Formats: sequence, C-alpha cells, structure tokens
Amino acid sequence: MLGKWKDIEVKEVLKATVFRYFQKRRQNADGTKEFTFDVLQCPNWVNVVATDTDGHFVMVKQFRHGTAEFSFEFPAGVIHSGEDPMLAGMRELREETGMTSNQWTYLGEMNVNPAFMTNKCYFYHAKNCIKTHDQELDPLEEIEVHAMSAKTLHTAIQNHSVNHSLVTCGLYLLEHHS
Repeated sequence: MLGKWKDIEVKEVLKATVFRYFQKRRQNADGTKEFTFDVLQCPNWVNVVATDTDGHFVMVKQFRHGTAEFSFEFPAGVIHSGEDPMLAGMRELREETGMTSNQWTYLGEMNVNPAFMTNKCYFYHAKNCIKTHDQELDPLEEIEVHAMSAKTLHTAIQNHSVNHSLVTCGLYLLEHHS
C-alpha cells in the first residue's frame, strides 16, 4: 500500500528571484527506500483565459528566457503573498493588456508540475474584455497584445506555434467548464 514519504533532511540550496531550490532527503513509508529529491518552491500563479467583445482570445506575446524564444500566452503572473487569486488575475490582465472585464468565472486550479514544483496555477475566464487603461508593465516586461480567434488558436496549438502548456490547459478548462 502506498504511503507518504517523510523528510529525513531538508537543505535549502538556492534562494532565487522566482523560486527556492531545496534538496529533500526522503524515505518511503515502510523505510525501504531513501533518496534526495530536488524540489522548487514557487509562488502560485494565475492564468487569465481572456476573451474580448468579439469572442477573440486576448493573447500576449513575449520573449521567454527559459526557451530563448517568443511565446504566445494568456495574460498571467505571480499571485502575491496573501493576494486573492481572482484579484491577481484582474491585476495581471490590466497590467499586461490594459484590458478589464466585469465577467469573471473560476475555471479551476492545477498543480504546475508536482514532480518537483510546489505551486498551483489558478485559471479564470474573463469575458467581454475591453481596453480601459494603458499597459502597466513590470520594468523588465516587453509585451505585445494580440487578438486570436478560437480557430486560429486551435490551429496554432496543433502546429506548435502556440506551445505553452498552460495555454492548452486553460483552453481545455474553458471548453469543458460546466
């Protein structure tokens, strides 16, 4: 029978800007296995599956340093400590796109990568978004805003020109929301 592994030793290796890296020596429930695992402690995230008044998806295009490529994504970002996830989504949508919505629906939350990451990503649908502000980008952000039809987005996912896993997850959650 499966049981939770317990911590034998926890060592913080690195405290970085967007995560803390731990090495966790763990032992399985019956004491027959022991290993040191890498764990990234990250803040929770929010992704806003935003649609405008024409029903087009509001996408942001930005350079991503992990892949060293441009990426089309839904407006998204870190949830600040103590911040309500939906309010974080409203803030991120406004900051990244200059758009707001008064029609918000919670779509769900997912573990980002439970193999070695501790955080969750919360998903919301913001419907009938309209431009109400100028972008309020963080100092290092450079973002273009694009409107994309559902057909174009599905095609872009299929041909891998949109290949961010959280976009696919958000779209799935929207299309299967009851």
